[in-house]
Amino acid sequence: MIKGDQFVGAFKTDEEAYRAGIRKYGNTAFLIKQVVKNYDDTVHFEIHIPSNLAIFLSKRRNTIPRPISGLALIDTGATSSCVDKGGISNLGVQPVGIVNTSTAGGKVKQNVYPAKLYFPVEKIWVEFSRATGVDIGDQTVDGKRIIALIGRDPLSRWVLIYNGPGGLFTLGIQPLFVKFYTFTRLQHQL
Repeated sequence: MIKGDQFVGAFKTDEEAYRAGIRKYGNTAFLIKQVVKNYDDTVHFEIHIPSNLAIFLSKRRNTIPRPISGLALIDTGATSSCVDKGGISNLGVQPVGIVNTSTAGGKVKQNVYPAKLYFPVEKIWVEFSRATGVDIGDQTVDGKRIIALIGRDPLSRWVLIYNGPGGLFTLGIQPLFVKFYTFTRLQHQL
């Protein structure tokens, strides 16, 4: 926990830090921050079938497909978030429409899919009614598959701070109170 420019203490959970902050400072602003090691500008994610499809399958006693695990890139140039079209199709999710997109290769029509992304490090779920399906299935970082691009649709509700020289970024997500996660580039020894 941080108050002003002072490090106040480290806690096992955000709730523990929040309660300690309220006890010590009352109803004034303080920062709860978690530091997480990760690779470059990537975040580990899972793609799940959308909630409505999971409910539908459960009611019919059908098996719910296992999620797809991989990395998600933060893409501030993407108007909307994207999922790997091969991966989401393999989960049995059908497209719900088509969108015209502008890419580095020109204008392209792409399917859009409902999808649910899960950030397991912090147990954060993000449900998308329309995520653009893109062909990124063969893209990897350090041998780990990229499965999603996090665009400005959720980023417009979050705080993203990029520190290029420091090789890290901080992502602030506000559920009930602001939680900040700092991702640092892993240092590889030669």
